[in-house]
Amino acid sequence: RVNDEVSARLWTLAELYQRDGELVRVLRPGRKDLSNAPRIQSLPRATLRESMTKVVRFLKETNSGLKPQHPPVWCVDAVAARGTWPEMPVLRSVVEWPVLCPDGSVLQDEGFDEQTGLLFLPQEEFEKVADQPSGDEVRQALDDLLDLVHDFPFAGPEHRSAWLAALLTPFARYAFDGPTPFFLVDKNVRGSGGSMLCDVISVLATGRIAPKTTQVVDENEERKRITGIAKAGDPFVVIDNISRPFGNGVLDAALTTTVWKERILQESNTPEYPLLAIWMGSGNNVQIRAHADTFRRIQPMRLESPLQNPETRTEFKYPELVQHCLEMRRHYVWAALTLLRAFCASGAGPKMKIESWGSYSGWSNLVRKCLVWLGLTL
Repeated sequence: RVNDEVSARLWTLAELYQRDGELVRVLRPGRKDLSNAPRIQSLPRATLRESMTKVVRFLKETNSGLKPQHPPVWCVDAVAARGTWPEMPVLRSVVEWPVLCPDGSVLQDEGFDEQTGLLFLPQEEFEKVADQPSGDEVRQALDDLLDLVHDFPFAGPEHRSAWLAALLTPFARYAFDGPTPFFLVDKNVRGSGGSMLCDVISVLATGRIAPKTTQVVDENEERKRITGIAKAGDPFVVIDNISRPFGNGVLDAALTTTVWKERILQESNTPEYPLLAIWMGSGNNVQIRAHADTFRRIQPMRLESPLQNPETRTEFKYPELVQHCLEMRRHYVWAALTLLRAFCASGAGPKMKIESWGSYSGWSNLVRKCLVWLGLTL
């Protein structure tokens, strides 16, 4: 009875959520701190005990009457181990930017959204996206986004479209079921701007450059890394400077699922976590590992610079591209969501016939169809 009553009251605390069978909290940076992302953390026992004191009062019967006491350990452990808390909000993920919802609307109001399970924690105000964007707004949005990569030597228009698809993906990520492909920037020569293309996407979505990670060959290490990514709810994974044959069985599995189940080191349980990260990477003339199934999981973006040392270029439309994206982030976020919202509002999606893509039908039916609807090649 005591455990039931405590559990029934914990949901009133706005800072607590449940996620995949455990209580969690969200560690939030300061509102003006764009250098750190909110992170989902399993609720420490000490914090659960402290939280209990905010919603219930424990009394102990003594010879001199009832006296207050701390929440007993047996109660803390029992509540933490329940695995489900009927009234507690279920947290799917944390986002710092407006996103498209499954019904085609745009999540633009700060706070927890029960329909999607998303906690929206913006660190700045964004431009509101119209429910029915006009044709002029769509054309302006498309022109402005493609203008960002004006100076990049894409091998063809389909590779430029692939970059735009990668850019739209974090804004559409929670509107479809299923995984997203690996967005690979493949270059013919170093210094062509592969890492920069990934940075622009991350900066526009989160307001910061995504942390880079290196290529992992050992599958056990890959498994540990993916488990940490899923547990923390990281929105982006950027594998930079891919130099060896790319791909392995563990990564292949991660790229075709949205739920990751793996035993935690030094623990006996095997929890499940949503795996909704968007995977990107870059390298020079990347080779796919023999016998790996990674090839069909990749959306390539090829850069072919005619220069032997492209890093020495000095003439750019946006010399400080990342800084420009930060300064104009509100507008570019509006542009990305305007394209997606306009496509959904048009009702054209179900009528369009495009070539299916294996494990990525959900992504393809939204993002790829949106680009085709806009008249682009992908």
